[in-house]
Amino acid sequence: LNLPCPERFYRKAMSKRRRSDDPGGDRISRRKRRFDDGDAQDRLQSLIFQISDKSSSNVESDLEEVAGILEGELVNERTKILELLCQTPTCLPDRTTVYTTLVGLLNAKSYNFGASIVEKLIEGLTKSLEERRFTDARHLFRFLADLVNSNVIIPASVTLLMESFVSVLLERESPQVRTDWYAYVVMTTIPWVAEVLADKRRPEFEKILDKLQNYVGRRKKDHVTGLAVWNSSTSESKISEEDYLDVLWSQIQSMHNDGWKLRFFPKPYRGFGQLLREALQQALPQVRPPPH
Repeated sequence: LNLPCPERFYRKAMSKRRRSDDPGGDRISRRKRRFDDGDAQDRLQSLIFQISDKSSSNVESDLEEVAGILEGELVNERTKILELLCQTPTCLPDRTTVYTTLVGLLNAKSYNFGASIVEKLIEGLTKSLEERRFTDARHLFRFLADLVNSNVIIPASVTLLMESFVSVLLERESPQVRTDWYAYVVMTTIPWVAEVLADKRRPEFEKILDKLQNYVGRRKKDHVTGLAVWNSSTSESKISEEDYLDVLWSQIQSMHNDGWKLRFFPKPYRGFGQLLREALQQALPQVRPPPH
């Protein structure tokens, strides 16, 4: 999974999207007509990385058509499709929900291929942790968790994945920079999956929240004074600084109090509710964080 992002295709797609006023469906149709031309790797990269995210109507029609094309290509291009799909969490993290929905549609069409995607993503997460590619690991963790929204994985797998990361917070010998990172990964993933977990796995989810709250409350914050931008001898002029995990936890508490009704990222999987609900779900294997 440690493959370079095909950025030239992504830049080409963005350039075409900015120049064109055509509806997403017309663009997809033109791409479909050209699909048989050129190298297989180039064709598949162009197809997958040009999925629209301009509007909910465009992205849903794009996803439906791309999923159909990829299904027909699985016989001959299974390995290439698998590799490209598993690059999207780290190459295009801003479109996580778009590609988790695509994986959901493919899982609904082929349970075995869905299992292969999940297995490769887990391998990528494990390898990223071992090789200390922390940004990749964070994006893969979030992508795997978000698959619960497209009904690819069972909710219990998400809570187990989170619990494996939260367990690091109890390590006595680990430096705070390590435990902070594992807490941060889980906390930044919570908004994406909280609504499902609060509904389907509330007891386990609440325990995870309690452990995070305890950790945020007990961690050392000696560094906070070094964050101050302004310094003054008068108390009236002092500006209080807050640690990033404290701020993040405050936001999570606010979302919790609002019932996890979040609207700040797209949720294209909702446009395929019936189809995704009928799909068989996958169970994640256990992920063990590497020792310090």
